[in-house]
Amino acid sequence: MLRLALAFCLPVACSRPPGAEPASSAPRLASFSPALTELLFSMGLGDQVVGVTRYCELPEGETRPVLGDAITVSAEGVLAVDPDVLLIQSDPARFAPIQQLEPDLQIEHFTIETLAEISAAQRRLGVLAGQPERGEEAARAFETGLEGVRTKSAGLQRPRLLFVTGSEKPGTAGGGTFVDELIGLAGAENAAANLHGWATLDLEYALAAAPEVLVCWSPEADADRDLARWRALRDLPAARDGRVFGITAQSWITPTPRLVGHAEELLAMVHPELAHP
Repeated sequence: MLRLALAFCLPVACSRPPGAEPASSAPRLASFSPALTELLFSMGLGDQVVGVTRYCELPEGETRPVLGDAITVSAEGVLAVDPDVLLIQSDPARFAPIQQLEPDLQIEHFTIETLAEISAAQRRLGVLAGQPERGEEAARAFETGLEGVRTKSAGLQRPRLLFVTGSEKPGTAGGGTFVDELIGLAGAENAAANLHGWATLDLEYALAAAPEVLVCWSPEADADRDLARWRALRDLPAARDGRVFGITAQSWITPTPRLVGHAEELLAMVHPELAHP
């Protein structure tokens, strides 16, 4: 506890700069990002993960100490697992007290908004884990999978697709998001492409966008209600034509390699003729 108290009166200590190599040959990794945690386990690097957040989903049978969540950070918990590298996606300032206590701790910040940034993260994680070949292999497999979907949809008619989250206060994936890119890979046009990033969505915008396909992501508990609301909007071409689809897996809105499979699913929604010629 004394070390925690001192953290708020010490000057900011120096640390290894972003992009530096980790200190040891088999670095201990703590992840404050569900996406980064899944990337590590999918690359076969789970044995080096020594701590995660409460929102991280681990493979069956795996457990790790919980070090906090999107709001709180347990400095004591982080220090207890003694990581070499702390992997984050949120504001690095949240971790300044830990950095002051452990100036040798490497804090690595990732931005993952696009598909290219997923493969870049895979390569960087491989380097940080001391196994760059794992990162390269995973990134190439991901890129190859995406290219396979792009090839299947090449030259097909591109209907307008609106991707929404929920129905009461819906959001949508605008331009610059990995979902926007998935829509393009699946042979459709994003009806919300003129919005930037993850944006709120009102009913007037949805009606004006006139999507021919609508895909609604909801938590499983709300899925039936949300799907029924969108299907009831007969002014939407997608609703009139019976092309409103519901999805519930968190992996649809998390930047991980599972997006390759979701791109295939999206392709089947947009172009059912590929499955049933």
